[in-house]
Amino acid sequence: IGFAVAVTSVSMLRLITEQMGTLPVSVVSRVLETHDVIVALIPLIEHPPWTRRRRDGTIEKFIEQKWIPVSANDRYRLTKTEGQVWLALYNLLMDKTCRAKYEFNTHRKEQLLRLKRYFHEILIDQIPNLKDMQRFIEELALSEPPAPTQSALVMIEHVPEMREKITKDLDAERVAAEQKKTFFSNDPVARQKDVARMAQTYNLDNFEEVLEVPVCARPGCGQAATNRCSRCKSEWYCSRKCQVAQWKQHKAICALLTKDSKSKASSSSATAADAIVAEQQRKQQNKNKPMIELID
Repeated sequence: IGFAVAVTSVSMLRLITEQMGTLPVSVVSRVLETHDVIVALIPLIEHPPWTRRRRDGTIEKFIEQKWIPVSANDRYRLTKTEGQVWLALYNLLMDKTCRAKYEFNTHRKEQLLRLKRYFHEILIDQIPNLKDMQRFIEELALSEPPAPTQSALVMIEHVPEMREKITKDLDAERVAAEQKKTFFSNDPVARQKDVARMAQTYNLDNFEEVLEVPVCARPGCGQAATNRCSRCKSEWYCSRKCQVAQWKQHKAICALLTKDSKSKASSSSATAADAIVAEQQRKQQNKNKPMIELID
């Protein structure tokens, strides 16, 4: 479960990187300086934990919460999780706000240059926008990183003192066990309903209601957007004209984010149907059991 949660957190990180221009300064500072997310993402590309090779040489990838064998020809085909890592890096490196606040020192430059060998035609064909990031890294290799500067500015940051006090001595495993016992059922049909209710609660549409007004994704537009891509539901546009103009660049990313949606929906439906059939069979077996009477 922990590994599946960690993989899912990559998608959440990519969503955060798309909002860097609207986030508070303290949050941007934590992403770029405190946690240095840019450098932290590079090992996930070099040694992806969602790809493994078995002893017999079979390559498997973690797709839709399960390990699936992939052929040698599909080895370089990006999964949804792999695409999220590249998109998060792209958002952080190509965003003007992040570039202005991120110090490209010698160590960070060396880490970024390690990505050069991963830019190949197959990757660029799947995410064409990465061509801009490839050009940026090539230019970075030819330039010297700027010398560190001492800033006289003082940054005031909100510190979650109450949260830290609560979580400091919190036994998370004990709380999780009590929650599982109290709120979750062992019945497969009831469990499926719980999962559907949680999925609806954490739907991106509900989160976006509390976010600021989105901006058109077409470069150079900047107008308030009211229309969203109906397939991936990730990009916003102010008009159909901008959406059509941006479709060539967005097409590959859109396909990457939505390629598994149909299979996921069919899989969820099949799981629910199997659970209902199993429950009906169990009831039928109990009904057909012979009644035994005790005679004195």
